[in-house]
Amino acid sequence: MVIVAFAVAMFVLSMWRIHRPMVTARDGFVALTRRLYADAYAPIRRDPSIQLLEIPVRRPPSRSIH
Repeated sequence: MVIVAFAVAMFVLSMWRIHRPMVTARDGFVALTRRLYADAYAPIRRDPSIQLLEIPVRRPPSRSIH
């Protein structure tokens, strides 16, 4: 029984230790996504007209998220 309790405790501690970096990474990805959406919708928020939506968009080079 002691071995099982020790194994469970080690598993929980290892998951807790892995969880923190994953949360930090997720928060960074969410912040990046929010910034990209804000940048994309900024012109529409400034001038909400159908003419603005008809303008072709020049796509910027792909951004790396690392």
